[in-house]
Amino acid sequence: MKFLSLILVVLCSVTSFAQDRPATKFYLDSEKGDDAASGTTPETAWKTIRRHAMEKMVGGDTVLFKRGGLWRESLKPKSGTPDKPIVYDAYGEGEKPILQTSTNRDEPCDWKLCGDNLWETLPIEPILGKKVEADLSTWGVHQEKPAEVRLEAATLDGRKIYRLHVGRQGEKSSRIQLIGPAAPEEILDGSATLRLRVRCTKPFKLVSLNVRHPGSPWTNYLSATNSVPVTEDWTEQTLFLAHSSTGPKGQFVMYVGDAIPDDSVFEFEMLELRKATFPENRQVLSVDVGNMIFDHGKRVGFKKWSVEELKEPGDFWYDAENRRVVLRDEKNPTELFKSIELCLKRNVVDHSNLRDCVIRNLTLRYSAAHGVGGYGAERVVIEDCDIYYIGGGHLYTRNNRPTRYGNGVEWWSQASDCIVRRCRLWEIYDVAFTVQGNQPDLTAKNITMRDNTIWNCEQSFEYWRTGDNAVTENIVFEHNTCVDAGFGWAHRQRPDKRGTHFLSYSVTAKSEIILRNNIFCRAKDDSIFMYTDWRHGAHLDHNLWFQPQDDWFLNLQGKRIFEAKDFEQYLREFGMERDSLLAEPTFVDAANRDYRLAPNSVGQKTASDGGRVGVRTP
Repeated sequence: MKFLSLILVVLCSVTSFAQDRPATKFYLDSEKGDDAASGTTPETAWKTIRRHAMEKMVGGDTVLFKRGGLWRESLKPKSGTPDKPIVYDAYGEGEKPILQTSTNRDEPCDWKLCGDNLWETLPIEPILGKKVEADLSTWGVHQEKPAEVRLEAATLDGRKIYRLHVGRQGEKSSRIQLIGPAAPEEILDGSATLRLRVRCTKPFKLVSLNVRHPGSPWTNYLSATNSVPVTEDWTEQTLFLAHSSTGPKGQFVMYVGDAIPDDSVFEFEMLELRKATFPENRQVLSVDVGNMIFDHGKRVGFKKWSVEELKEPGDFWYDAENRRVVLRDEKNPTELFKSIELCLKRNVVDHSNLRDCVIRNLTLRYSAAHGVGGYGAERVVIEDCDIYYIGGGHLYTRNNRPTRYGNGVEWWSQASDCIVRRCRLWEIYDVAFTVQGNQPDLTAKNITMRDNTIWNCEQSFEYWRTGDNAVTENIVFEHNTCVDAGFGWAHRQRPDKRGTHFLSYSVTAKSEIILRNNIFCRAKDDSIFMYTDWRHGAHLDHNLWFQPQDDWFLNLQGKRIFEAKDFEQYLREFGMERDSLLAEPTFVDAANRDYRLAPNSVGQKTASDGGRVGVRTP
């Protein structure tokens, strides 16, 4: 008992030490950093965000990215405490640190001619490392209707195998999940290869094996980057598992719901697990490619859904089965452009369940998903960041119609006491800022977006919320300058064009949205689009609008109600914005994206109007 008591005292002391250590500054240097270093000085900086993910953080810690650096990784910030938030910031001199979830393909050897003016990306194979001792022999199955399956363990030639009897496939990959053992910790912060034996009574391709978090939010830490053929005969195959995120624990899972044919038997045996590394800065195409950016915006790709649709230079197709991109160009694209970025469907920053955190002075770009996205955030501040070329990834397909997505900053279903201020956002596939969700019984409240500058996004601000018991309250969009909604890279290739400054789809939740003291200058389609009429929850006033006289101003429930020339009638009949203006602002230097109001501009702050942009004056 004395020995046991001593152990408990030691453990409690270690735990107390970890919790009570003083706040620390950690440094990241993408060029000269070393993940084996302490990370606590600029001279001993870490190299990767992945290394940061492995560190235990305490309230008051600061994580500093070196200016001029570039990280091709997603960031999952750590939570602090209400009185001691964790701060992510920049240090040194130069441009803001860049975080992006794209991979470059700018070497001639990255591309191979595969047809008439068609070029395909070549696969990137890992460098094998040491063998990892792991028990890979325990598997179970999860199924959802309409799937009908049965899994059994068997012995064949003295070796343990599994047989999956598939009476009916699941139609979606997640409807049949083969759930394996826990993954060894030593592979969770990197990449790996998994060698296995497989066969099936009806041939198919195994395309999805991941290492994921064993519970919600089911984050994938490693994902297969290649597919393997499964034939009627036993074959040995190797799956390459590339790192996509870092977490404390994970388990193997195969998603096969839409892969294995009806009335078939799939047999498999896991053989060997090895650590692996991929060439630096060369991410595999294991998720959808939603956009291609050539020479940092000189040209963007035009996403298509089959190789047959590739008609014009810059048209590209992401081949999910073979993890490749096929691009139409007159010659190897590296002869035409110095920089070629393939934007992957991963958020740059994931704020899910984040508490008490400040993110500032970072550039977030080149994602086919969201710049900042997630749910459940509390007391999160995002400030002085640049967010651009975001979105375009494949979200889902319904009735044979694919839908793409991607927002600058998204607050999904539940969040509270968060603020975004002094950020710049441009070239966003969907919307710069959005508060949205379809989950019932959740509350989003006290979210403020203030003093931001937005241009060339399909929409500037969006709100929609379904669920009768859901609540949205005190969502404030104020003192923002929003220019040229719908004039960005995405509008030409969207099937659902909706260039508008204020967009709301279905709203059935109790809602309180406030838009005040903003500048909304030019929209491709309508200044305001409201799919449902919920004016009782929308509070708009003291805004400065500009839309050319012959353009439409308000689209309500799919009907264009007011043109810009009817603005005075809109003020009388719409029931809000009695102190708003319709006039063209003058900016300091719009050609160079300086959207501050010129001293002589309409809407300029004056003492007589209380310093509020857009207030009507006598």
